Amino acid sequence: MLGKNYTSMTVYSKKLINAFIFLVVFLIIINIAFSPQAIFTNVLNSLELWVFKVYPPIFIFYILSSLIINVPFFHNRVSKLFRIINFRSSHERTIFSLSLFLGNPATSALISENIHQNKIKIEDGNKLLCISSLNPLFIISFLGSTFNNYKITIAILLIHILSNFILAYFVLRNNSYSNSINHVEINHSNLIIEIFDSIERANYLLIKVCGIIVTSNLCKFAIQNILIKLNLHNPLVYLFLALIEVTSGLYDIINLNLPVKLTLSLIAFLISFGGLSIHLQVYAMIINTRLSFKRFFLFRMLQGLISFILCFIVFSI
Repeated sequence: MLGKNYTSMTVYSKKLINAFIFLVVFLIIINIAFSPQAIFTNVLNSLELWVFKVYPPIFIFYILSSLIINVPFFHNRVSKLFRIINFRSSHERTIFSLSLFLGNPATSALISENIHQNKIKIEDGNKLLCISSLNPLFIISFLGSTFNNYKITIAILLIHILSNFILAYFVLRNNSYSNSINHVEINHSNLIIEIFDSIERANYLLIKVCGIIVTSNLCKFAIQNILIKLNLHNPLVYLFLALIEVTSGLYDIINLNLPVKLTLSLIAFLISFGGLSIHLQVYAMIINTRLSFKRFFLFRMLQGLISFILCFIVFSI
């Protein structure tokens, strides 16, 4: 009986998602028909965001991270970090260490790559995916330039990191502790090949990211444009729209002019949640593996809630 209910709920959820997709596509077609210039401007703005804000850091850090994982000198040193956390192998420890600087979707791409190379197991990859989150450099950049207040920036950054480590503790607490470091060996004559392979993988990753950013912003613009024409200004609707894309979503939250404590808590939630655009990018990275996107999504929600509560408490003191 329970199995039948679960199956019917799954079918209903898929139908609901399909209906929503058809609705969004319909809204985009309407916007193209009546506001073609605005649509094209939105696409160009999304491409500009990708070229100047997304491509440079992901391209650089992804290649560096690939080299750190695969070059013994770097790998065997970075893998010694966070040995207090119960990772099963040095590869998992290295990926987790790098994820604190990489963020998603680059971290999910590295996890998928190491699974395909049989360096980590699916279950361990799922655990790593659950505790991989947003790039802290983005947090510093956005909050620093928006609030011009280092105390707020540092507080939200630390809350984000703390919530991630709380999840890491509970996700990995039952792992058997490995006291040894699994040294990586690589033929140094293949180092140049590894660099070129990393460049190829980085560009493949970034092309996917570009398409998803353009599509996500297009969907958000189409929905917003219809809401404006219908003169609908419900804050809850705009909070939902803020979940689509994290950068514009953070501005949406600020523009709602809510009480400061609630605004900062919602910002902390969205930063830890990551935005649906990033989630789609992660899905694109793991679609050819047996990694669980549903589990990843639930943990993003959980970290978002933890960050919201912590932020609300901190700014209530």
